[in-house]
Amino acid sequence: MSKFNRALLWIASAASVLSLSLVIWSVIYLALLSKSDKTWHQVVDEELQTLHTPPAVKNTPPPTPLTADEKFELQQSVAGTRSLLIAEIHAADADERAILDRLITLVGVFSAILGLLAFATVKLAREDAREQSKRIESDLTAFRDDANIRLGTFKTGVEGDLSTFKTKIENDLTVFKTTTTGELETFKNKTIAETSEMKTTTELGLKNALETNRLGLESLTRATTSQIEEFQRKIWSELPEMRNMKESLRDLLYELERTIPTESNWNSERSYESLNEPERQTVLITESTVNALRLFISKSSTANLTTLARLYRALAGFYLGRFRVDKANADVDRAEVYVLSSQQIEPENPDTDRLRGALYLAKYRILKQRAPEPHSTELQLQLKQALEDAERFLKDARRKNGNDAGAAYNLALVASYRLDFDDAIAISKQVIQQAITGKLTPEHVHKYLPNVYVNLCCYLARKADAETEAGLKKARREETVQVVKDGIAYFDNSEVKTGKSVIQTGMRAERADSAGALRNLASEQKAAIDAML
Repeated sequence: MSKFNRALLWIASAASVLSLSLVIWSVIYLALLSKSDKTWHQVVDEELQTLHTPPAVKNTPPPTPLTADEKFELQQSVAGTRSLLIAEIHAADADERAILDRLITLVGVFSAILGLLAFATVKLAREDAREQSKRIESDLTAFRDDANIRLGTFKTGVEGDLSTFKTKIENDLTVFKTTTTGELETFKNKTIAETSEMKTTTELGLKNALETNRLGLESLTRATTSQIEEFQRKIWSELPEMRNMKESLRDLLYELERTIPTESNWNSERSYESLNEPERQTVLITESTVNALRLFISKSSTANLTTLARLYRALAGFYLGRFRVDKANADVDRAEVYVLSSQQIEPENPDTDRLRGALYLAKYRILKQRAPEPHSTELQLQLKQALEDAERFLKDARRKNGNDAGAAYNLALVASYRLDFDDAIAISKQVIQQAITGKLTPEHVHKYLPNVYVNLCCYLARKADAETEAGLKKARREETVQVVKDGIAYFDNSEVKTGKSVIQTGMRAERADSAGALRNLASEQKAAIDAML
């Protein structure tokens, strides 16, 4: 801002302060002046007080009544006094309005002066800003022109230096290429000559060494073969039973495997109960023999190890069946030992995982049967852990073999124990569909599929009991009857003829259970099932 503008701003500020001070002092002066004078209200009050106050005269006789002329004169006097009083009031009002008008005029003049001064200040400041903007723009233009000139000079110098450097590099590369090409050609010729000479020498040496080694190996082979045959004849002459030991061990393992009913479903109590006492003792003797033969089976003997793994699983199934009947914890512990031994031999075999899942499922059932209701917190945790362990191993079995009907059968049981009948129904239907499409092995169809049909009927009936909508409840119960019909029809057309009788036996047991899953079926639905049994 220029000096003139700053001076003008100071003058305007001083004038504003001066004008404001004059207005304030005028107002104060008028207030003091009106305060010092008696207002017309006070004058009127004093005069009325004088008129109405009677003289203080003691023992004054009562006034005589006024005559008509005296009353008229008194009225004329009061009217004149009233006229004078009104005139005085009007004069006082006129004076106050005049003072107020002068004050308003003074304020207006002051406002006009301030507006003119502010307008002049703003206009001068704007002109000063424009001049400064033009000056800055001029300076920027000069700076930009100077920078362009400097950049042009620098660019020209750098381009010249780069061109000189490029030419020098190209010349140096040309010289280096010429020199290197000659040296490489010389080195190549030298290397080819030396390699050819080395090849000839090496071939001759290898030929001589091969001939020498061939003769030595033939001589060594003849001598070794003669020694092995002599050692074999000596062993066979001293221990004739060692001659056929491998074949004998294999045959013995097969014979032991036939003594254990591996085809039985050890997850059912009836399978163990179906064995008589001599058959059970035979299994125990076989167990001792298997454990004794473990020392003679080499880790490299794949066939014998596979047979041994099957024997361990069969023994685990035997003790699982005995645990379900006798409820002895030692039996389930021994079964788990045999399952782990089988898994060490065949870690990826799904049969081992399925058997371990069945073990934990059996633990769950026995724990629940032994404990009275309501279950303690500790027992609830044990039951939950047993179900989780069973589910984990059964899912591993299905992951390794998606068509493992035994693992699916037990997984559906786990879901039903959790009252998740939707999952149990879905798993069971998946197994039945795998059987219809021919994905299940005949062993699994014979061993598991009939019971899958029976359990599916129970799951559907339990799901129907939980339905709140009458239509869904009726549909579920009708589907229960249809599943029995489909299962019997499947085994009528199957080579597994025993499947139909297993279904019928299982359904008879469910119908005989008054508190079982089929108790709430309608009478016509029960009659339809009974007709198929």
